Amino acid sequence: MPGVLTRELKDHTMVPAAETWSVRSADKLLCQLTANSLLLLLLLNGFLCQVSSQRWKVKFANISAWTGSCAFYDCSYTMPQMKNNGKLVSLSWIHNPVYPENQINAEWKGTIVYHSESGINTNYSDRASFLGDKNNNCSLVIKDLRKEDSGKYGVRLRTNIESEKWMSFLILNVTDSLPDPTFKVNEDIKEEVQTTLTCSVDYFCPYYSISLSWEAAVNGTISQSNSGRFRTVSTLTFTPSWSDHNKNITCLLSTPEDGRKTSTSEILNVIYAPKNVQIYNGMEGMVTSFKKIMKEGEQIILRCAEESSNPPVLQYSWKKNNSVLKNGATFEIQNAAVKNTGKYTCEATNKFKSTTSKPVDIDIHYAPKETRIHMTEKSVKENDSLTLTCESQSNPPVTSYSWFKDRNLYPDHTEKEIHFHKLRDTDSGSYHCTVSNYLGNGTSSDVTVDVWYAPRSVEIFVSSPKKIKEGESVMLMCSYNSSNPAVFEYGWLRKKDMNTFNDIRSHELEIKEITHQDLGEYSCKARNIVGTVSSPFITINMLFAPKKVEIEGSYNRVKKEGEYVNLRCLVNASNPKVTEYTWYKNDSIYHHSHDDCELIFEKIQSADAGHYQCEAQNEIGKTRSNSVFVDVQYAPRNVRVSIIPPPDLIVELSDVTLVCVADANPKVSKYKWFHETQILDESGKNLYLKHMSQDLAGEYQCGAINSLAERLSEAVTISFSYSSTSIIRFTALGIGLFVCLVLLILLTLRFMLWKKQQRMPTIIQNPEDDRNDSFFVMNKKHSRDEITDERMRHNQASFHCASADAVNYATLQFSPIYAEEELRNSRISANNRRTINLQAQDASAIYSVVQKPRRSVQNADYENCGETKNTGSDAEREEDIHYASIVNLKCLQETKPCDWESGSNFDDTMVQYAALRHC
Repeated sequence: MPGVLTRELKDHTMVPAAETWSVRSADKLLCQLTANSLLLLLLLNGFLCQVSSQRWKVKFANISAWTGSCAFYDCSYTMPQMKNNGKLVSLSWIHNPVYPENQINAEWKGTIVYHSESGINTNYSDRASFLGDKNNNCSLVIKDLRKEDSGKYGVRLRTNIESEKWMSFLILNVTDSLPDPTFKVNEDIKEEVQTTLTCSVDYFCPYYSISLSWEAAVNGTISQSNSGRFRTVSTLTFTPSWSDHNKNITCLLSTPEDGRKTSTSEILNVIYAPKNVQIYNGMEGMVTSFKKIMKEGEQIILRCAEESSNPPVLQYSWKKNNSVLKNGATFEIQNAAVKNTGKYTCEATNKFKSTTSKPVDIDIHYAPKETRIHMTEKSVKENDSLTLTCESQSNPPVTSYSWFKDRNLYPDHTEKEIHFHKLRDTDSGSYHCTVSNYLGNGTSSDVTVDVWYAPRSVEIFVSSPKKIKEGESVMLMCSYNSSNPAVFEYGWLRKKDMNTFNDIRSHELEIKEITHQDLGEYSCKARNIVGTVSSPFITINMLFAPKKVEIEGSYNRVKKEGEYVNLRCLVNASNPKVTEYTWYKNDSIYHHSHDDCELIFEKIQSADAGHYQCEAQNEIGKTRSNSVFVDVQYAPRNVRVSIIPPPDLIVELSDVTLVCVADANPKVSKYKWFHETQILDESGKNLYLKHMSQDLAGEYQCGAINSLAERLSEAVTISFSYSSTSIIRFTALGIGLFVCLVLLILLTLRFMLWKKQQRMPTIIQNPEDDRNDSFFVMNKKHSRDEITDERMRHNQASFHCASADAVNYATLQFSPIYAEEELRNSRISANNRRTINLQAQDASAIYSVVQKPRRSVQNADYENCGETKNTGSDAEREEDIHYASIVNLKCLQETKPCDWESGSNFDDTMVQYAALRHC
C-alpha cells in the first residue's frame, strides 16, 4: 500500500531515512516517526497523500494494485513563488530512490522511470507512460505490473535556482491476488423503504478495466462509477420486502482481461411488521368462518398469533368495533351478553410497525326484549291514517306476532303492523303486542290511540299603557280558546328580524326596559301534539329619545383658514321626531336651532377650531354625539424674536439665546435666521450667540415656515454693555491716544514755526546800533489825513496798529537811513497778528504794514492804486495784491508837521507807498 514519509533538508528535498523517518529543516530535527507508525499510515485504504512545505505542494492518491494490472498515479504539484524568474527545469520519477548519507547537495540515486529530459527509461518503455507536463501535472502510469515493481517511487522537481528543488514519495505494493471489494450492509434496512447498497474497490486505471457485479435474489437497479480517479464504486438500489430477510448478497470483483475474480458477501437483515396475524378459537385452530355464534351467558376465549415478525412482536392489543378493549395475546369473556356482540380484531406490534388481523364477528343469540309499539303519528285526528308497529330486539329475529286491544286479543292481526286508513272514535283504546323466537317471548307496553286537534283562536294581549316609553316593562300574553291535547309549548316571533325567542316557551313574553330594538310586530304560537297555530301580528310602538347621534361632515379633513365647512347632526332613530338641535364647542353651548341640523362655516377661522358635539332633543329626552375635532390650519403669525437674557442685561462676552416664537398650525417645521439681512446657517428654533462681541451685535430677524407659508419677524437689535475691565482698558487707550495727539500737534506747530523763521528775509542793520526787533502789526488801511490825525494824537513814542480784517506781519529795523530796496524786502505773510509798542527813544523807527485791501474800496491817495472791478481774472488777481505802508515816526515827535504832500521833508520823515503783486 502506498504512503509517504520524508525529511526536509536545506534545499527542500524530501528524503527517506532508514528505520526512523524524520523531517529536518536546516539540519535541525523537528519531528520523528517510527517505522511502526509508518506501517500504520500505509495500511489506511484510500489515504490521500499530500506532501507540502511552506512553499511546495505535491499531491497524489494511493491505490490498490496487483500483478498484471496497471498503476495510475494521479499526481499534481504547486510551485512556490520564486525570485529571479525561477522556473521548473526538470521533473523525474525514480524507483527506489536513495540519498547518499552525510553528503550535502548530493543527488538522489535509483532507477529513473521517467525524466523530463530523457523521457521513459528503456526498461519501462513498453509499460510506463508519463501523462503530465511542466504545468502542475506530474501523473504517471505503469502497465502490466510485476512483483518487482513494488517499492518506493519518488517525484523529483528541480528549478533553475539551486536552493529550490523538491522530492516527494509514495510506496507501491504489488500483490499476486485481487483485493476483496469493500461491501457493508446497513443495519436499518426496512421493508418497503428503498435502500442502496454500495460496493467499492480502491483502484482505477484507464488502461486496465475491472468490473463490479452483484449476485442477489432481489430486483433492483445497478450502477457503476469511479470516484476521484482512484476508486471504483458500484451501487445496488432496490425496495426490500419481508421475504428478502436473511438473503445472501454478494459483490463480485472481476478482471475481464485475465478472468480473475474475488467477492465479498453479506446477509440482509430486513426489518418488517408482523405478518399474517390471525385470531384463533382458544387453544384450537384458526377461526375460519370469521363469524362465531354464541348464546347469551356462554364463555368466549380468543387467541392472537402471527406467522413471522422481525423484530419479534412486543405487544398484542384487542379491539371491538375499532375501540380498544385490552392488551395481551388472549381475550376471554366469561358470561356472554348482548353487549359483547360485534367485530373483534387483534393487533400485533413490533419496534417497526403494527399489523391488524382480519375481523371476527361474534353473534350473541337471545330471546326478544325491549318490545314496544311504534306509532307513525304522535297525534291523530278523525279520518287520518295511523300505523302501529310492534318492534322488539331479538336475535335471531321474531318469528310470530300477537295484538291486543284493551287487554283483549285483537283478532285477525298476526303481522308486525296494524294499519288504520281512516280512524274512527271506536279505534280509540289501549293497544299492546306479543312477539316470540326459538329462545322465548316478549310483550310490549300499552299505547293509547286518541283523536286530537290543534289549538284554536290563538291571540296576544298587551298588559301595558297605551303609550309605552323607553325603559318601561311590557308584558305580552298568548292565549287560545281550546286544544286537544293541551298546549305544551308556546313560541314568540318578531317580524322585522324574524327573532323566534327560542329560550322562551311560556305563554308570557316580558320585555324588561324596552328599547327601540324591541319595536316591531309580534306574533305568538301555541303548540300541542297535533300541530302549531300562530296568532295574528300586533304592533308594539315605543317613544324614545334620539339614538346614535353622530356628526357628519368634513371635520375629519384638515381645513385651512377661509375654507367652507359644513357639519351635519345625524340621528339614527327618534320617536317622536327631533324638535331641537344644540351645538357645543369645547363643552360650551355654541349654537341652538329648532329645525336646522347643520352648522355651517362659510369661511372658517382659526378661532373656530375645537371639539364639537351636537345634541338632538325630542319630548322624551336628548342625546349628545361624540366629540369631533375640527382642525383649522394657518400660516405662522405673531412671529417675534425673544431675547434671553433681556437686552439691558447683555454684557460683553456673555452668552445670548434668541428664540423664534410663532403661532402656527401645523406647527413650524423650519426656522430661518438673519443677521443684518444675511441669512445664517442655523435652522432651529433657538439661535445661540456665544461670547458676545461687536461682530455678533446688530439686527436679527427670524423666519417661521410651515406647510402653508413663511413669515418673518420684526428685526430686533442686539447690543451689549462693556464690562468694567473693558471700560478701564478703553479709557487708558483713549488717554494714551490723546497724549500722543497733543505731542504730535506741539511738534507740528514747532516745526511750522521753525519753517517760517527759515523763510523770513534778513534786514541790514545799522552797525552802530545793534538793536533788531520784529513785531506783528495789526492795522487797517488809513488815508494820509487819517495817518496825520493819528500821528498828532500820539504824543508819546507808542504806536498801535490793528486790523480787524487780517493778520499782518512787519519787521522793524531801527536805522536812521533806510533804502527803498530794503523797505521793499520787508514783506511777510499776513496770516497772524502782532502788536508793537514803541517807546519815545524809538522815534526813528521805520514801520512797515503789509495787508490785503478790502474789495471795491478806492484808495485815491495812492499813486498806483485805482478803483478795481471784481470781475473775471482781475478779481482773482486782486486777492494776490498786498500793500505796504512805511511810516517814519520821527515826524510825529517834531513840533512842526511834516509835509506829506510836498515831500520836502524827506530828510526827517519819509512815507512811501508801493503796490506789490504776489506771483
